[in-house]
Amino acid sequence: MRALVVAAMTGAAILLWRLSELVLVAFASILIAVAFLAGRIGVLILFAFCSFAALREFVTLTNTRRADHWALATAFFVVLPAQYVLLWFENYGIFSVFIPVYAFLLMPIISAVRGDTQHFLV
Repeated sequence: MRALVVAAMTGAAILLWRLSELVLVAFASILIAVAFLAGRIGVLILFAFCSFAALREFVTLTNTRRADHWALATAFFVVLPAQYVLLWFENYGIFSVFIPVYAFLLMPIISAVRGDTQHFLV
């Protein structure tokens, strides 16, 4: 009897897990469809929010110190929006080198100006 109850509860948990996966996939599909219906601005906004969320998750997994705050704030609130502004104005030449060249030069400069360069984003 006890094994039957455990099996039923396990089956219900698996069913709820699968149902939550389906709901998540349906929500993501609807969100992407609405973004495509909104046109170019909708897709840019959707990917900007996805980039912001991905960068936020990456930063939570890395060791950051209080001295890194201004460099990270610049990455979040200046560099990331500027990247999507470049996409909006179809400036693909500067878009392709903006983060690898200019942002990676700007962040250590901000850290140096703040006076703390030891263990920068390590």
